[in-house]
Amino acid sequence: MAEKQLRDPWIMNERGQRVWNAKVAFGDAWSLVTPVERRFLVVVVIGLLIVLGIHWS
Repeated sequence: MAEKQLRDPWIMNERGQRVWNAKVAFGDAWSLVTPVERRFLVVVVIGLLIVLGIHWS
């Protein structure tokens, strides 16, 4: 399988400043993750939210 080329998340805004484009960065990173890894990450995040919710209540 060919390796996917990541895009540069740093873009120039209308004022000529270099800014970090999170949509490009996270979109490219998420596309490199396999469906099994995505499921695992979703379960971990939901589990952390539940644990923190119980802890804070």
